[in-house]
Amino acid sequence: MTEKVVIIGGGITGTAIARELSKYDNLKIAILEKEPDVACGTTKANSGIIHAGYDDDPQKYPVRAGLCSKGNHLWHDLTGKLDIPVRWIGSFVAAIKDEQIEVLEDLYERGIKNRVPSMKILGKEEAGKMEPNIPGLKAALWAPSEGVTSPYEAAIALAENAIDNGVTLHLNTEVQAIDLEKRKVTTNRGEFEADWIINAAGLYGDKISHMAEIYKSNAGVDIRIHPRKGEYFVFEYECGCPVNHIIFPTPTPASKGILIWPDAEGNTVIGPNAQDLPGDKKEDKSTTAEGLDEVYEKVRELVPTLPPRSRCIKNFAGLRAELPHTDFIIEGYNAGFINAIGIRSPGLASAPMTAKKVVDLMKEQGFSFSKKDKFNPYRRKIPRFNELSQKEKERLIKRDKRYARIVCWCEGVTEGEIVEAIKRGASTVEGVSFRTRAGMGRCQSGSCLPRIISIMSRELGIPKDKIPLKAGDDHLLIGNIKALRRRNE
Repeated sequence: MTEKVVIIGGGITGTAIARELSKYDNLKIAILEKEPDVACGTTKANSGIIHAGYDDDPQKYPVRAGLCSKGNHLWHDLTGKLDIPVRWIGSFVAAIKDEQIEVLEDLYERGIKNRVPSMKILGKEEAGKMEPNIPGLKAALWAPSEGVTSPYEAAIALAENAIDNGVTLHLNTEVQAIDLEKRKVTTNRGEFEADWIINAAGLYGDKISHMAEIYKSNAGVDIRIHPRKGEYFVFEYECGCPVNHIIFPTPTPASKGILIWPDAEGNTVIGPNAQDLPGDKKEDKSTTAEGLDEVYEKVRELVPTLPPRSRCIKNFAGLRAELPHTDFIIEGYNAGFINAIGIRSPGLASAPMTAKKVVDLMKEQGFSFSKKDKFNPYRRKIPRFNELSQKEKERLIKRDKRYARIVCWCEGVTEGEIVEAIKRGASTVEGVSFRTRAGMGRCQSGSCLPRIISIMSRELGIPKDKIPLKAGDDHLLIGNIKALRRRNE
């Protein structure tokens, strides 16, 4: 008997759950996402770090601690199968004071409890050779299993592979009500029947849980989410990154600290700071002069050769979903409702194991899974023209002349890549950028934006002034200047 599953939320958690459940042939699975694309919430604006798993105390945060290192291990396989950009560069926790070495030892012991592989505390000489641009470095905790990826590309890959295995994705579909007794989810686009409802709604996970009349976790914790904002700098890759690994300062009881790392594309990234916002500020992604000053100066104290602020190509802020007790809530309730909420750091690293935990919860509630004989575990990303060999480029151009036309010169993105991104679901300029990197280079789409809009208008069959920049945005254009001028003459 086939049972219907509704997953609410198309971020990294929701898409990972969808892909995991798509391995079974007695499920009909739908993802409901209120935005026009996946990865439009917390997922698109986090650090992209696949944490090793030594941060979380298993006594204080048993769910996070139990999922992170196992999820990290699964990502080592998933990034290859799903063609997701990743750099397994490892992480350093840097100690620049003698008293900080004791903190490294505590982190090491915690990592051992959490089964983090191959960790090592490096002495001054060895650490200095690996990271020569951190003056006064006395020791470091080295975790080689840690990596950095593109979080939105990871969610897109998971969603594409899930869809290829039978999942349906419903965009611009906002949940308005849940009736557990009638097994029904009401949205702005109609009703969905659901034997199972999985809440992976990120910052709005509390709102969805409350619709199901679930206000407390099984342990009695209030299900009430507030956003924690973090601000970032991205520096152009031409200036080079002064560090070779993901660099954390020695953490304090209040914070992991502000870090620096080379991202999956080679840009230098620094951030985030942490600012707790009230629960009604779940869309506040603004940056502030004070916050950005804090980020830059804190990192420069650790790495004085940080690129100058004039080489920054982008500032942005991300929001993390924080619960009162700060651990994840991944648990089942009566009537087939499952919460996978409060997923803050290390939510990206944990996502594949979070998905497996959801499967286990469904089994505990009586569902018998039937595995597919022909599950396809693979997905290929859009070919990046500028990364291909000359022969591969010629072969691609012979098949489709649009690959011969460069649209974004900073990143070398062709018209063919943009058209393919639109075919795969991009309906905003940001969606095209996430799939191709068009507009993400030094000029930040200053040159290519008009051409991208023209291509999108042609391919989607809608006017240029109806193309949005990103989810929730009004349209980029307000009209035709020439037409306005003619009317006024």
